Amino acid sequence: MRRFKLTLLIGLSVCVWGSPGLSAQAAKRTVTLPTYPIQRIATFKAKNTKVYSYPRAKHPQSKYLGHNRSTKRKWTVLKVVRVRGKRYVKITPDRHSYLQHGSTFATFYTPGPLDGGYVPFSRLRMHRQILRMPAMKRTAYWMPTIANDFWDMPAGTLGLSSAINYGRSYAYRTLYAVQSLTTVRHRHYLYFETAKGEEIGWLPTDAVVKGVFSDVLHRELTRNFNAANATTKVTTIDKGRHVKVGVITRDNRTQRVVLADQNSETTIFDWQDGHVTTRTQRLANGHTVKIKHFKTAATAIAFQAEATDERGGVTYEITVTNRGAVSVKIVGVGVV
Repeated sequence: MRRFKLTLLIGLSVCVWGSPGLSAQAAKRTVTLPTYPIQRIATFKAKNTKVYSYPRAKHPQSKYLGHNRSTKRKWTVLKVVRVRGKRYVKITPDRHSYLQHGSTFATFYTPGPLDGGYVPFSRLRMHRQILRMPAMKRTAYWMPTIANDFWDMPAGTLGLSSAINYGRSYAYRTLYAVQSLTTVRHRHYLYFETAKGEEIGWLPTDAVVKGVFSDVLHRELTRNFNAANATTKVTTIDKGRHVKVGVITRDNRTQRVVLADQNSETTIFDWQDGHVTTRTQRLANGHTVKIKHFKTAATAIAFQAEATDERGGVTYEITVTNRGAVSVKIVGVGVV
């Protein structure tokens, strides 16, 4: 049967699909793939292929479990056995296990009638999912939100994958990428470890910001601002201590207000002569999204911020006066 090959370019090429495993040598620790075809994603070539509890070529009395009804449903290979030179594989539906985030209701997997059965390997069509998986120079990134969990393999690249670390445990700190992965659909992922070398898992590249962790509140409070004779006060809004408001005053007048939200995005209000003049919105990486100039000069501003966790979210309304006074009240509570 034709075999697909995935090539890792680190000095010499390494065949992923036909080799015992893949090891990226440039980093201290890297992910190694199971031996092909184990955990590779497959579909049946034709409908009504019979599935048995064990290959009947070796165990004639093995139980008939049923037959497949679809050539589109995805399966993964758990085990390979050889009988008289012919390969048979043990199959299970491909599935991805998510972390429960403190939920009292766990998700249990119920095996189907064909789960764990054997079919001739030649009856399956294998689907290559990984284009390349090289090691990389240890590079600093930081995670600007708690929304993404880390995986042992990116979902959909192998037939079985699991989330292994909560995003909340590693957000708002510097992490280090040591390996990258590109799928055949050109989706990009990075494998992370801590500064001490503790392995964490895979994240999509759009879930992180390149560089050492940035205190976005401090960054925007000090951006292009003369702090002479100014006073800065920071108010923490939520229990998780991720949503904060910073206020700069000078001569008892508000000069700048910065909201840093849970996604590390910032909203900056600049003031002049006790009135709001400009609102600037920036992403976690500091890129400007929008600037608004106020035609009507207000002497106080009110805006909302939301803080969420696995059980729900709280919406706060924050008011800042032209004297730098900050007040906070809860205006909404949501439960998951």
